[in-house]
Amino acid sequence: MSDSEKNDLDWLAFRYVAAEMTRAEAESFETLLADEQSAREAVAVAVELTQAVAYVVPVPAAASRASVSVRSYYAAFLAVAAAVAAGLLFAFSTPMRTQQLAQRDVTADLEETGGIVPRELVEAWTEAELAYDDDSTVEALVELAQNDVVVDLASVGRTELDVPDWLVAAVAVELGQESDTSTATPLEK
Repeated sequence: MSDSEKNDLDWLAFRYVAAEMTRAEAESFETLLADEQSAREAVAVAVELTQAVAYVVPVPAAASRASVSVRSYYAAFLAVAAAVAAGLLFAFSTPMRTQQLAQRDVTADLEETGGIVPRELVEAWTEAELAYDDDSTVEALVELAQNDVVVDLASVGRTELDVPDWLVAAVAVELGQESDTSTATPLEK
């Protein structure tokens, strides 16, 4: 028997064992099995092969369809509703809190802390205010502020310095003066 005939016989045996033949093909192969020993041996090899494959590769379980109950929809709805409520609460409470902080009396806050305001606060504000100017202006003002020198704005190329009320109040309390926060003017020593 040639290799081609043996391969064909092995293939027919495998199809017979796997039940992939039509009824006519199966009857024809069974007639061959009755007469040929090589056909019976091919069937034996095919059975061994299918058993080995079945042993090694587990058959996957049938996919189950999990049903989503009304209870899980209800839980999901509650979770979304809670998230929306928390978001709305945060969104509407944050502006109110910001307004409350803005309306606080700065002088009273400074009195609570003993009127201690670090000089670095004034320096930081000055640097931020003059950030759009050239670097030499900022450096000159910082150097003057560190040496407690009254700043002549014309000397650094500015005509006025818009000082916020909170900064005036902070410096006034630090210096032990009453602050008039209605007009923002630079303080001189």
